[in-house]
Amino acid sequence: MKKLYRTNYEGEFVIDGYVLKEGRRYENREFIPNTIVNNQHTSKAVAIGNGTSRLVIDPKKIEHHAGGHLGKSRLQSYGCNAVYRDMKPDFLVSINNFMVNEIVRSGYADNSVVLSNSNNCINHPGKVHLIPYAINLCVGAIALYLACFDGHKTVYMLGYDNQDGESNNNVYAGTDNYAKKDHKVSSKKWEGQIKRIIDTYDDVDFIWVAGGTSRFPEDWRYCVNLRQVTVRDFVLEVDL
Repeated sequence: MKKLYRTNYEGEFVIDGYVLKEGRRYENREFIPNTIVNNQHTSKAVAIGNGTSRLVIDPKKIEHHAGGHLGKSRLQSYGCNAVYRDMKPDFLVSINNFMVNEIVRSGYADNSVVLSNSNNCINHPGKVHLIPYAINLCVGAIALYLACFDGHKTVYMLGYDNQDGESNNNVYAGTDNYAKKDHKVSSKKWEGQIKRIIDTYDDVDFIWVAGGTSRFPEDWRYCVNLRQVTVRDFVLEVDL
């Protein structure tokens, strides 16, 4: 993986179907232009996962974050999946078809930025923005990628709890489009994908917010551009 940025991204071709003719595959391609301009920010962002450690913070405080004096520390927010039920992040990311259907049906996508894969963009024209370059990662890693893609140099990771076979500690466990609370979850694969983003964007300061049942993966300890803070430290650093 290499560093990619929105500043030089014009859009891309996606495959919206194909036909087989005389043993050959002919693809239909459609160009989807870049539909997001995001070059006016403080270079600070927060990616919001849905681990229960984030419940000690009212998500509305992040939504309405002013950023202190003259807004010099205002965070742009990149939320995952059902976080839209409790707040309106600047950017909502989802690649699960059922979750995207829910988001669109709710009307949220009418006046908010929702990013997803090409299939969901085609299925919901005018409602969903394309995640650039078809990055095939978990939604938490994609949220981090998008924050870096948009040029942020400080990215907080809130609600990135990580699990190793424990019961599902997702905030929305047991609700529509989520596994039940007693479902055993391992985040090993996700942890590796997140590390890939952290390693790729080595000029970005990633800050993991620890709390509750959150667990810091051993492999992450070798990431020189990743540090840990407590929830209290996070609140103080960003003047939440």
